[in-house]
Amino acid sequence: MSAGHGRTRARSSPLRGTAAAVAGLGLGCALLLAALPATRVELLLAVGDPALARVERGLRPTPAGEERLEWSRLAARAIAPRPSIARDLAVLHFARGARLAREGDGRAAREFERAEALFAESLARDPARPEAWYGLAALRLTRSGDAAGAAAALRMSYRVAPLRPSLADLRAPLGLLVLDRLDPGSRHLLHRELRLLARDDGERLRAWARLAGVEEELRLALSSTGAPRPAPTPHRPAPDRS
Repeated sequence: MSAGHGRTRARSSPLRGTAAAVAGLGLGCALLLAALPATRVELLLAVGDPALARVERGLRPTPAGEERLEWSRLAARAIAPRPSIARDLAVLHFARGARLAREGDGRAAREFERAEALFAESLARDPARPEAWYGLAALRLTRSGDAAGAAAALRMSYRVAPLRPSLADLRAPLGLLVLDRLDPGSRHLLHRELRLLARDDGERLRAWARLAGVEEELRLALSSTGAPRPAPTPHRPAPDRS
């Protein structure tokens, strides 16, 4: 009797092991499925990253690269509508609109409209995005020469990120174009960025100022020796990551 009972227990042990393995596998699959959306988003973004890098440097990607960039962001946005994805799409439509405008193509207006809507979407989800505020400022000035609107958006960029060296070569040249519309705090930060750029690549900065017709503004900014003006109070609302 006891021998038979022992054989029954011996035969049931592998079954218990199999059940545990199946349970472990089920848990692993559940964790994998939970992580799949985020993983898919990152893989999709990687597809368009090379073209985005070219667009952000002011270069035109290949037609295929531009198509991959737009497709990757739209597909990723359908899974997770992150503020950064809307901003990437805005940059793409802005660059496309600027190119079409230079070519005299009437489709530029539609691209600019789309870019503005996407910048607004990005900022509605996370207002503490200085690069999106800068993009909106540049768009307003490029699209319709709206210096007041551009200065307002640029002030917000400085407000949420007063010191951001990675944005200096973008914000500072734009700031010179709307200098008279900036508040004292933003102007003080602009002068700091201009001095930073002049130290790193003064010739390129001066060449740009000559082309833009703002040489005198640059000279005055670089020679400014007045008392430092107060910087805007940093504003960091809680981002909406939903």
